[in-house]
Parts: sequence; structure tokens; C-alpha cells
Amino acid sequence: MVLMDEFDWYIDSWKLDFSGESLIHHDTGEIRKLGEYPFRLLTELAGNAGKVLLKEELLAVVWPGRIVGINSLPAAVHSVRKAVDDDGRKQKIIHTVPGAVYCLSEAHLRQEPRKHAGQVEPDAAFVYFRAVAAIQRVRVLL
Repeated sequence: MVLMDEFDWYIDSWKLDFSGESLIHHDTGEIRKLGEYPFRLLTELAGNAGKVLLKEELLAVVWPGRIVGINSLPAAVHSVRKAVDDDGRKQKIIHTVPGAVYCLSEAHLRQEPRKHAGQVEPDAAFVYFRAVAAIQRVRVLL
């Protein structure tokens, strides 16, 4: 699995916001807060996209060391589906396999290298004003 802190992860147009346990729409900026457990579930499914994950595996990762009710996982899956504009009937993004196992479709997941502060490309106006400021400093020195 690729390190999540080195990439921005998207499910269709929704960017995973790890610090806010939410999704941010790429085009509109809409924020959908998921909460701790549904977000853990989503990151586990995304980190294993294309793989079928057993109910027991997901319970151990999403709710480690906790005893949860039988509806906790289906409720979290429902919340995640709703957040990414999927539903239990279409299952275009998150597939349910009989026997309570789940799989996130690789076709809907993409990763983009995260730009760090030093990698931001300045716009033309910024470059122009920096050049003008440098010229003015040189004139003062002369």
C-alpha cells in the first residue's frame, strides 16, 4: 500500500481529508464530515482497493480491540456510500459480496502526489513582482 501522507487520495471527485476525517469535493469545495469510524473504514477500503476484505478484517482495523454490534459495519458502510454518492443498490464504488465482505472499486480511486510547500509553482505575477523587488534592491546598493 502506498503511504497516504505522500499522496492526495480521491474517490471520483471526493478528496480524502485525513486531518478532518472528511471528504472535500474537488470542484465545489463541499465538505462531508464522516466521523472517526466511517473514515477509518473508507481509508482501509481505499488502501486495499480492488481487494475483497472480510468483515472480521474490517472490524479489527476500524474498531481495534472493541466489541461492536452486528450493525456497526453495515451502518458505517452505508455512511461511506452516502458520502461518496454511492448506494447499496448500485454499488458502483463499494461492492458488497455475499457473506458480508466489501471491496472498493479501483476504477473510482486515484492518487495524486501531494505538493509540499516547496513544490508550489508561483504564478507569473508573483515572479514579476519578485524580480522588480530584486531590481529595486540592486539600485539602492548602487
